Amino acid sequence: MPSTTRWDFVGNLFHIRQTRLFMPKNSEEREIPIPDFLAAALKQRLLHSTGKLIFPTPSGKPKGQMLRQLKAVATRAGLVGNFELRKFRKSYATLQHKAGVDARTTQRRLGHSSLETTLQYLEGENVRSQRSRNK
Repeated sequence: MPSTTRWDFVGNLFHIRQTRLFMPKNSEEREIPIPDFLAAALKQRLLHSTGKLIFPTPSGKPKGQMLRQLKAVATRAGLVGNFELRKFRKSYATLQHKAGVDARTTQRRLGHSSLETTLQYLEGENVRSQRSRNK
């Protein structure tokens, strides 16, 4: 199973690929664009790393349980709630939608086989928001 680098800093892409320990949703490999500011921060992080991992444990090994890591970040940020992986995916989809990314592109990025599924992830615009009034 391929286990080549997941980061492409030339094209600012994160590759979702099958590895020995990970199977992408629907077994579909895909690419997610990384904003320039994030790619620059990740490059800096790698420059100061002793291995290939961006966020290793103190002993240099991969951190397991991504959801546990995300929950810890949400707690440190002072967010309250029951955080599940689906909520993070929904937030990503909604932010992409609000940024003007079309639903089909978001569907591919999330690895959904159905556009209907992706549309369920998108949160509608608040009718009282300035953005809604401007549109």
